[in-house]
Amino acid sequence: MTLNAPANGASICGYGDTELGVKYRFIQEGEWRPQIGTFPLLEVTTGSHKRGLGRGHLQTFLRLWAQKSIGG
Repeated sequence: MTLNAPANGASICGYGDTELGVKYRFIQEGEWRPQIGTFPLLEVTTGSHKRGLGRGHLQTFLRLWAQKSIGG
């Protein structure tokens, strides 16, 4: 759900754009090495751009993810 609440107009609530993604880890965590992965994301135009509930175009993101556990 998306909320469009402009400062000088009526608020509109409805279904916005849909995000589709998958997280994939390609380096496992070691004693000194962090785990590293990627999180590609596709934002599909399913919300109404005219009503302010979507961007009106397809967007893609390619995120890099790194994480390291320290201690117990």
